[in-house]
Amino acid sequence: MDFRKEIIDFIEKKKETELCDFKVEFYSAIKYGDLIKDILAFANNMRDENKYIIFGVDDKGEVVGIDKSPLPEIATVNQLLNEYAESFIDTRIERFRYYDTGKEIAAIVILQSNRDRPYMLKKNYHKNNYKLNNGACFVRKGTTNAVAIRDDFNKMYGISKGSQELTKEVVQKETKLEYDFHRYINREYDLKENPELIRKHFEFLIANPEKSKEIPENTACIVSVRSLKLLITLIENTIQGFNMLLLFLPILVTANLLLL
Repeated sequence: MDFRKEIIDFIEKKKETELCDFKVEFYSAIKYGDLIKDILAFANNMRDENKYIIFGVDDKGEVVGIDKSPLPEIATVNQLLNEYAESFIDTRIERFRYYDTGKEIAAIVILQSNRDRPYMLKKNYHKNNYKLNNGACFVRKGTTNAVAIRDDFNKMYGISKGSQELTKEVVQKETKLEYDFHRYINREYDLKENPELIRKHFEFLIANPEKSKEIPENTACIVSVRSLKLLITLIENTIQGFNMLLLFLPILVTANLLLL
């Protein structure tokens, strides 16, 4: 990844966004609370891109340089994050000369690989008259950092507002399937309407046999004859399927008898 090219692109656009922030100088030790808050906010932004806190640039996008500004090692930043932030946030520090201006710029890069949201304070940070409380959570919105609200958490967990459907863009396939499975056993839809879901749910249960304990005893009323054929197909392709046959055979036989 060419971090420097992305940094230069942001500087040349001369405006802060939800992906970048300009600062004239690096955080002093008495402003480490701001450093923690800023990194948390960027890490919680849902855009699947790198985020940058760029130093040596004023709020108008003009390069002023940080030649005389002390810049800590990445280990110092990581130590601070490991102590106060939950979960781990992967960052980088870049420092380089901006073209032939003779001015140096630097940036903290919050990597796009940080997807274990929400990131929040895991203990109080009360230093130098600056207070961040345990459990505090911030999100970068536009050019500001805001306290996370319920809607932000819904987006982080992939839950839409009205239907509680999982948002496909931000949730991995396995999580979506598990959610569908819970909707299925809670009678929110009938599997007979979608034979493909029958196959997926059996595959899910083969991979997660402990979930079989959550199936109600009267599940037979919503499975069809097709489910037996689909389960047999699965058994032909996986050894674990034999255990699933033992689990589902009574249910499937009952269901087929009911449907005859």
